[in-house]
Amino acid sequence: MGSFTIGAAWGEAMAFLQRHMTMLLVLVGGSVLLATIIQTFVFGVSQAALQAQMQSAMTSGQMETFMTTVLPGIAGAGLIGAIIQATGQFAAYRMGLSGEDDYASAIIYGLTAAIVSLLFWSVVLLIVALVLGLTLGALGMGFAGGSGGGSAAMLGVFGLFILLLLPVALWLAARLWAVQPAMADARSINPLYGLSQSWQLTAPYQWPLLGYLLLTLIGMIVVFGILGAIAGFIGAALGETIGSLFVAITTGVPAGILSLAIGAGVYRTLTPHNASDVFA
Repeated sequence: MGSFTIGAAWGEAMAFLQRHMTMLLVLVGGSVLLATIIQTFVFGVSQAALQAQMQSAMTSGQMETFMTTVLPGIAGAGLIGAIIQATGQFAAYRMGLSGEDDYASAIIYGLTAAIVSLLFWSVVLLIVALVLGLTLGALGMGFAGGSGGGSAAMLGVFGLFILLLLPVALWLAARLWAVQPAMADARSINPLYGLSQSWQLTAPYQWPLLGYLLLTLIGMIVVFGILGAIAGFIGAALGETIGSLFVAITTGVPAGILSLAIGAGVYRTLTPHNASDVFA
């Protein structure tokens, strides 16, 4: 097992970018653009149109119609986009970390791993949502049976619950940072394998990893927030279709490439050798 410092992880990320920029543009950038094209031209989904439809539904009191007619298409577009982008990510991790140079083989692996992973995490999120819903429902019933101030108390408890949940979610994100890279490095499509390896690798360095995650999140929010505002302003002048593609090229592609390189840098810092050597 390797060691972890923020400086070493950032250095590995920048080295990964320099070594594999062409591959990252093809796989990660290409997947972002392909997902945007399919969502825009096949499903007709655009952020501006979606906001206009939602505002119209809220104003006219037809949110139920909006939920039944518009949301299914948005969900379908989101699912297709998620699969395409996850495929590009797994394939890029595979080629960048393992040295595999066959694009077709990496993409086939990436597609399989993406579908299995999305199914797995969908089930996990559904279970978590059910548990949280039942917990909040039980708390709500308890407050409802109390005094007249039960609603206000319930809102306070719900707000506190969200505040407590956020740091836990960030900590979990840091502990699971290496799931995708570990799976791709070993050409595994089993999310449980990635979970076990990431949990083991990050255990000794969970707090420095959490700090690095916070730093990268803040940095990317600031940088891509400013870039996104500029791109959105220009994209609005270009029209919905061309504007969506322009925003994807100027913000989505660089954000996707940088995020993947940072993840690869974290994994390489924790495992300076191949995963097969570390976990033999």
